[in-house]
Amino acid sequence: MKNMSDAMVSTLVERFRALADPTRIRVINQLMGQGACTVGQLAADLAVGQASVSKHLDRLRAAGLVAYHQQGNQRWYRIIDPSLQQLCELVCGAVQRQAEAAHNALCNP
Repeated sequence: MKNMSDAMVSTLVERFRALADPTRIRVINQLMGQGACTVGQLAADLAVGQASVSKHLDRLRAAGLVAYHQQGNQRWYRIIDPSLQQLCELVCGAVQRQAEAAHNALCNP
């Protein structure tokens, strides 16, 4: 990734900013687990209002991370960037390992 253009840096920053929200992380996690969901399904599963879910999905869509297809009066959202799942697994795995190490250090001095 050497010699990244300014445009590429801007795109990366926008994508990371889009992910830097607890609700959006939960939305991404839900979409990774279920494949495609409507706003209503996500709102019910996450116990968040539909307007809030829609706002977060719009931010993720603007960052190029999710897309939707219209089926009747429903929009079905899905992850469109396959590297997003790899990134989440990598980061979540690192966080899990750090938490386990901290727990072990406290429980087994």
